[in-house]
Amino acid sequence: MHEIKYDRGQNDQGDFELDYDSADGERRAMRAKSGLVVLSLKELCIFVPKERTFVQTLLPLDQCTDECELYEPMCGLTIIADAENEYHGALDCDHNGKRHIMLTGHKDGKVLMWRSDSYMGVLHDFEEEVSAMNLCFEGIVFCTWAGRIHFWDINLKGATRSIELVSLPFKLLNHNITGCDFNQNRLLLVTHAGDAIEVTCVEERGALSVKACRIDAITKVTGQQKALAILNQTE
Repeated sequence: MHEIKYDRGQNDQGDFELDYDSADGERRAMRAKSGLVVLSLKELCIFVPKERTFVQTLLPLDQCTDECELYEPMCGLTIIADAENEYHGALDCDHNGKRHIMLTGHKDGKVLMWRSDSYMGVLHDFEEEVSAMNLCFEGIVFCTWAGRIHFWDINLKGATRSIELVSLPFKLLNHNITGCDFNQNRLLLVTHAGDAIEVTCVEERGALSVKACRIDAITKVTGQQKALAILNQTE
């Protein structure tokens, strides 16, 4: 059992925490203060606190099979959708008066959308394994095993920019992205072979530009990398 836990703290979308709990890739968890969502190979398990216990709801992933074939889920994320969100009107309002969208990334490249009681649809098909996703830079980042980083608008209206690791002007041991985390205006990525990459968003001539660099202090992490988390960071 490999377990990484970290506190995402506050952001523009409200209080949010993410738990990553992995047993050979079979289980991941997303946690908000309004509840806990656990993603397994077969279902989403939603736990909502009630007094001193939890009310549990099971959401089978095979609900999507009427629209698309179900492939292995690789990662997940829960976001709070405000009125500007593209899918706000289709959501329920069960958790502390807030509307939530659960996103799951799958081995075939699809990102599926879920509300707390049912499947919603396919957000996008990246046509290659979605290996990691997270909140970042006022939006969402989707990373693929093939080494592509897609930045999306937080309201899920579409991609704002994309980066390919193979196009970066520095050498990497591997281009297969296995994990990402965002903290203090920087996105950190880890590859299967042990690279650690920092991506920042800076303003140049009135426009936002994305820059990337390899973290020189980390040249090789022994073994195959499965996840990344920032445990502690000072200004």
